[in-house]
Amino acid sequence: LSAADDTTIQHLVSYVRHSGFEYRHGAERLDGRMLAHTLSREYAAIRGSVRSAEEFIERAAGASSSGANALRARLPDGSERSINELLRAELGRYRTLRG
Repeated sequence: LSAADDTTIQHLVSYVRHSGFEYRHGAERLDGRMLAHTLSREYAAIRGSVRSAEEFIERAAGASSSGANALRARLPDGSERSINELLRAELGRYRTLRG
């Protein structure tokens, strides 16, 4: 894993922490701080085998993003997005801003 990808993954976790979104996993509701803590733990567990930010999203967030109990974010406008979709969108935005 490159230092740039590690920094990017840390940004994604921080994005979740400070997003202000409500996250739902089935009936469970999480705030950004709680979900960021979970993602940080998952990243620590898989860090040695992750090769990119995309792989982190797929492995840490993707496993929870399908089926009836998919992890979803409720956005300020009331719409919902899967955590996988949300993190991929933020990844694109982050990389565009970093040039």
